[in-house]
Order: sequence, then structure tokens, then C-alpha cells
Amino acid sequence: MPRAQHRVLLSPEDRDALQHLITTGTHPAALIRNARIILASDRNTPDRAAHTDAAVAAMLATSVRTVARVRAAWCATGMAGLARTVRQTSPRPRTIDDAAMLRLAELRLEDPPEGVATWSLRLLRDRAVALAIIAPVAIETVRRALQKGGSSTSRPSAAS
Repeated sequence: MPRAQHRVLLSPEDRDALQHLITTGTHPAALIRNARIILASDRNTPDRAAHTDAAVAAMLATSVRTVARVRAAWCATGMAGLARTVRQTSPRPRTIDDAAMLRLAELRLEDPPEGVATWSLRLLRDRAVALAIIAPVAIETVRRALQKGGSSTSRPSAAS
């Protein structure tokens, strides 16, 4: 059996804090699950040995990988490692960047093609692709970019 890389050795204060987290207040389910994983993985209890990852996973109805990941996070950062981390940036790059959004808004303010009263999203997208402002994208992507930029698909009225 391979040796555990991240050994959880809880102090009495940590154990009390985790017990308190589990039994009081309202906390996200993942945070409570992670606290239970750490308590079950503790090797610092004299009355019993810590459970294996597989035993902890079976006990808490989670995966062995989750148990290993939570133990590693606890050993690296302590109590802060229990909380779910929110990604700061999207894993996918933005399709339309700020400069292209600005250019799309400017294009929308220009006169629409002949025979058309106002810009439609499809016309705007096709014109922006033809001018190499954006790569070919879905119409919904153009709509979201205009909405995010505080623009709409209709031109401002003359009365404004």
C-alpha cells in the first residue's frame, strides 16, 4: 500500500474548530464534507488510527480523489483549504475583446446598409466579420457583447 503523501495531524484547536463548523450554523455542503474528510483523515488521535482514503470516501459517499485533494489542500493551507475556490478568470478566452466591443458599438451607430432601416444582429455580425473586427461568431455572442458594453441593437432616436 502506498504511503500517504499528505498526513493530517490536527491540533485539539483545529479539531474543535472543525467539529464546530460541522455542527453549528449554515455552511455550504462541500465545506462540511471537506471538514468531515479532514476529521476522518486525522492521524493525531490516540484512540484510533486514521482511515484510508478509500474508507473515508466510502464513509462520506465521495470519491477517493476528492479525499486526496482535500487532504492536500489542508496540508498546504490549513482551514482556508477547505473552502471552495472560485476561479478568477474563465478557462476560455473571450471571443470578443474590449477593443472589438467598442468597434462593434461604433459600427452600430453608423448608417445601416441600403434597404434596411436599422442594424439587425445578423447584419452587424456579418459586417464586423467582413471588416475583420471579429472572427465568425454566433449572433448571440454579438448580442451579449453589445449588451455588456451598454449598447443596444437599435440606433438612438433623433429626439434624444
